[in-house]
Amino acid sequence: MSPILRVLLIAGALLTAIFFVRLIRKRRLQIDHTIFWMLFSMLLLLIAIFPQIITWLAGILGFVSPANFVFLMIIFLLILRLFSVTLKISRLEQQVASLTQNLAIRDYLTQQDAPTLTQNSESSSRNEKSSRSKERLGL
Repeated sequence: MSPILRVLLIAGALLTAIFFVRLIRKRRLQIDHTIFWMLFSMLLLLIAIFPQIITWLAGILGFVSPANFVFLMIIFLLILRLFSVTLKISRLEQQVASLTQNLAIRDYLTQQDAPTLTQNSESSSRNEKSSRSKERLGL
């Protein structure tokens, strides 16, 4: 690996780590999401510092080129991340649907009770008025 490429990988990994730390501080990104990306940038940093590791792993696993191994590894990691995010989105969609249904039921029940409450309050106010009138008349 050329020295320029190594420097670019190191700089890219460090800038990525700094970027995610800033997102956490600004509360735009949760820590559990950041863990994956921090590990990913550390992996890139490790590859940049010790490129022999990739060459050695590619040779053991039978890859013709270390670049093919790196591409496969990165694609595999990103597919795993995509799968975990998809699971989380599905769970959140189910929660939103459940909350929406509960809210709709609560609104419906509130609207059904509202006329009854209004009628009860009207009849109680009528009863109070008639009681006051009877008291005035001495009945």
